Amino acid sequence: MNHLDTLIIGAGMAGLTAARLLTHRSESLALVDKGRGVGGRVATRRWGDARADHGAACFRLQGETQKLWNDIYPGLSLQDAPHELDPGAWTCPAGMSALPKAMAQDLPVELQQSIETVERKDEIWIARSKEGKIWTAHKILITSPLWQTADFFKTTQPQLGLEIQDLARLVEYEPQWTLIIKLPSPSQSLGAVYQKNPHPDIASLYDQGRKGLPHAAGLWVLHASQGFSATHLEADPSWVMDRMMTALRSLGWKLENAEAQAHRWRYARVKKPLGRSFVTFASAPGLYLAGDFCLGSQVELAAQSGWAAADAL
Repeated sequence: MNHLDTLIIGAGMAGLTAARLLTHRSESLALVDKGRGVGGRVATRRWGDARADHGAACFRLQGETQKLWNDIYPGLSLQDAPHELDPGAWTCPAGMSALPKAMAQDLPVELQQSIETVERKDEIWIARSKEGKIWTAHKILITSPLWQTADFFKTTQPQLGLEIQDLARLVEYEPQWTLIIKLPSPSQSLGAVYQKNPHPDIASLYDQGRKGLPHAAGLWVLHASQGFSATHLEADPSWVMDRMMTALRSLGWKLENAEAQAHRWRYARVKKPLGRSFVTFASAPGLYLAGDFCLGSQVELAAQSGWAAADAL
C-alpha cells in the first residue's frame, strides 16, 4: 500500500501554510477539512452579489511569513485596512477568503470530510472520516481545536486523547456570535466605517461597503461582545438576531426592511495560548499539533505555527 508522507487535518491558516511548505519540498500529502471551503475563520460570506468578511477582518504581514506569502502569491491583491480598524494591517479587496483560496491553489485539498478517528498501527497513522474515507501517512499534522483533536483518539488511543485534553485545559478560547446585516439603504446606519464597543452587547460594527468589498453598500458585520457570546453560546440564531437588532435600534439605527444572518464561531479566538509553536508527544512519533491555540489567534500567528510544524516535520 502506498502511504502519504504527511496527512494534514484542518485547512485553516496553520494547515495551509504547512501544506505549502511541504509541497515545495516535494512531500506527498493530503489536506483534509470538514468545511465547505478553506481558511477557517478567515472567511467571506456571499449575500447575492455582495460579500462580507464575517470572520477575521484584516491581517498583518511581517518577517518570514510575509516572505513566504510574497514568494508564493505575488499577484494577490491587498490593500491597507481602514485606519480605524488597524493602521498596520491589510485586507483583501475581493474578501478575506481570497487569501486562503490563493494559498490552497494546486494543493490536494479534500473538503467536507469530518475526521472521526485517528490511530497509529505498525508505525503508520490512519485517519477515518465519518463520510467513509481512509488516509494512511507516515506523519500527521492536526490543526483542529484541541478539544476536537482529543475526540479523534477517544476510542482508538484513549491515553493520548487524555493527554491532549490536559493541553486543552491550558488554553482559553472565546466564542463569538457574528451577524451580517443588510440595510435597504446605506444611510439607515449611523457612524464611521468601524465602531468598537458601541453597546454592551456589541464588540464591533464594520461597514463592508466602505471597506471596498464588491456590491457591499449597506452591508455591515456585527461582532457580539465576548460576554454576550459566552452567555448565549447555545441560543437560537433567530433569538440572537432579534437581540442584536434591538441593540442597534437603541443606537439610533433604522432597521425597517433590514435583513440579517447569524453565525456562531465556537472557537473564535484564543485568549490564552500554549505559548509554543507546535506540540509533539514522546508516546506518538510522527504526530504534530499546530494552530492558533499555540501562539494566538491572529492570522499571522496561526501561519507561524504551521510554518514551525512543517519545519519540524
